[in-house]
Amino acid sequence: MCYYKDIEFAHSNPAWFIPVVGNLLVTTAGVGFANHTLLMFFFSLGIFFWIILTAILFNRIIFHGMLAQKFLPTLAIFIAPPAVAMLGYLRINNGEFDLFAEILLNIAVIFTLILFALAKNFYKIKFFISWWALPFLLLPSH
Repeated sequence: MCYYKDIEFAHSNPAWFIPVVGNLLVTTAGVGFANHTLLMFFFSLGIFFWIILTAILFNRIIFHGMLAQKFLPTLAIFIAPPAVAMLGYLRINNGEFDLFAEILLNIAVIFTLILFALAKNFYKIKFFISWWALPFLLLPSH
């Protein structure tokens, strides 16, 4: 039996980033508790799936129509993967802010600016359970 045929492209949304961010959070919280190899495994896994999911979601938004109104607040989740990845990378890299950390920070800033540019659209939509995505960004990462 193949269950993957039940997944439609229209069901993809930024909430799919949550497990990816979970892998990246391991690197933020795990320094001092887990060895470097394990932390790098979770960091690599998170970065790998972040890139893939970003491509899938941009493809969906650009070529297959914008998200339904009730999912628009989940666009804020686009900020979480690069931001948490940068924090995790800094923790693994003993706080050294190098080129890769700067790239991750700049990607998070770009997504934040895009979200602010779209902010006027949020005033027009009704309240949905997906609004939880905005306070999700305010939670401390460590």
